[in-house]
Amino acid sequence: MARPRTETPLERIVQFVKRWLIILGLTEWDVEVEFVDEDTDSGDVTDFSPDPTKVVLMCTDIARGYKRATISIYPRVLGFSPAKQEQCVVHELVHLVVEPLDDLLLRQIGTGEVFGEWRRLLEGTVDHISNRLMEVCRAYRT
Repeated sequence: MARPRTETPLERIVQFVKRWLIILGLTEWDVEVEFVDEDTDSGDVTDFSPDPTKVVLMCTDIARGYKRATISIYPRVLGFSPAKQEQCVVHELVHLVVEPLDDLLLRQIGTGEVFGEWRRLLEGTVDHISNRLMEVCRAYRT
C-alpha cells in the first residue's frame, strides 16, 4: 500500500493563503505564492522592511488597481511551525486590506521621513490585526 504524500511547507503555505483569502473576504484577489532563494535574489530582503532591524520572512508585491499580488516566501519560513507560517500569511494578506490607505499616502506625500514613519506604524498595526484574527479564529475553530 502506498504511503500518503506528505504536504510540503510551501504547499501548506499556499493552503493557508487560500483559506485566509476566504476568511478576510479577499476572494476577488489573484494571489500567487513564490519561493525566493535569497542566494540568487537580486534584491536585498531588508529593502522591503520599513524597519531594517527586523528580518523579512515574507513580503507582498501588490499590483495596485488590479487586485493581484505575489507573496514571496523566504527560506527561513519553511522551517517554522505551521502556526508561525500561517501567522506570516495572515500578516501579508492584511496588507491587501490596508493597501489603499498606504497607496493614497504614498501618492500624496511621496517617500521620505513621514512615509517611513507611517510604514513603521502600519507594520505594527498589521501585526496587531493579524495576531488578533488568528486568536479569534483559533477560539472559534474557524
